[in-house]
Order: sequence, then C-alpha cells, then structure tokens
Amino acid sequence: MKKTIISWVAFISFTLLLFSIKGQTTVNMDQGAGAILEGVLAKYDSYSTMSIDFQFQTKKEKKTLSSLTGKLIIKKEKYHATLDGDIYACDKESVWNYQKDVNEVSIYEYDETEVPIFHPTKFLANWKKEFKARFIREETKNGRIVQIIDLIPLKNNSYYKIRIYIDKSKKEVTQTEIHEKDNTIYLYKITKMVPNGTIDDQTFSFKKEQFKGVEINDMR
Repeated sequence: MKKTIISWVAFISFTLLLFSIKGQTTVNMDQGAGAILEGVLAKYDSYSTMSIDFQFQTKKEKKTLSSLTGKLIIKKEKYHATLDGDIYACDKESVWNYQKDVNEVSIYEYDETEVPIFHPTKFLANWKKEFKARFIREETKNGRIVQIIDLIPLKNNSYYKIRIYIDKSKKEVTQTEIHEKDNTIYLYKITKMVPNGTIDDQTFSFKKEQFKGVEINDMR
C-alpha cells in the first residue's frame, strides 16, 4: 500500500478538528487563541455542507517524503474523503473504506463512539481535557495576515503539537500540521473550500456498480 493508516487519520483529523471543538474553546486558552478559534468555528458552524480540496504532504528533516491531493466533503455526520484514489466515507448507516491498490472495500456498521475521528461534531468531544491552545504569532503570507495557533496535547502522544494557520480577515483555516516526536510533519493545506453547496446524500453511500470487480469485506 502507498500509505499507512496514520496518513488517513492525520489528514482527516486535520479537517474535522477544525469543525469539532465548538463549545470547548474557552478552556486552556491563552493570548487570545480562544477568541480566534471561536470566530473561525462560528463561521464554519453556520455551513450546512463543506467541499474542501487539499494537498497532503509528509515531511521529515526538511525533505518532502510524499505529496498527494485529495477532496473532503462533509454534510452533518456524513463525509466522503478521497486521497490518491482511496476513499473513506460514511452515510451515517455504515462506514466504508475503499483501497484502490487492491480494489477492495471494507464496510463497517456505523457507530459514532467507535469512529470519532471521522465525525465532524463528535471528534474530540473531550477536547478541553486533551489540549491546551497557544497563540504563537501573526505573519504576512502572500499578502494576507495569518494567525498561528498551536494545540498542545496534555497527555503523551506520538505528536507534540498541532499547528493551525488562520486567515485573519476571512476567519478561515488555510493550513494545519501535525508535528510528530520523530520529526515527521503531516501537512494539510486547503487549496479550495466551498460552503453550502448542494450535495446529494448518495455521495456518501457505497455503490458496488461504481467499482468494477471490487472485493467486498462486509464486517457488519
């Protein structure tokens, strides 16, 4: 396989983290980080759907180890994420993962308590117990002011921080990074975000006819 599960976990968590900490941003904050995040989250929370194009990179010691493009569609609890031909999706009845390399799909029963990392409202439900947020600085990138905030885990993890870049005027996240203790960085850059688009619910369901010759592992 071209990538490990950690890559999928990383890139999905980058996005869902941003839409999942509503109501939790007043604890463990300093230097104005809470107010900034609350502004961003209030804007995103008003959206009924989101369609996000992104670049996902893995870096280590200033070298780019991999660079992929993908798309993430969110509609309430439903999601459909593609990365280099692989798919992770949920229609709120089942969760399915299609692996392009082996033309195989695994289907699981939907249970929000078992798959919180993919859930845009339940992921990091106990955020205030897991992180503290820290305002780092403002800087100008490509003619716009960007605010940088770090989320620091309170418990031992393989990563030591999640860094979030926010367009100050638009109140939109432009980039997030997971910094691992082994110096690996998972970088997720949003290249396009379209809110409130019309998205058919069928987008999130697995359709066998769309995958010729696919092997199905039904775990339900």
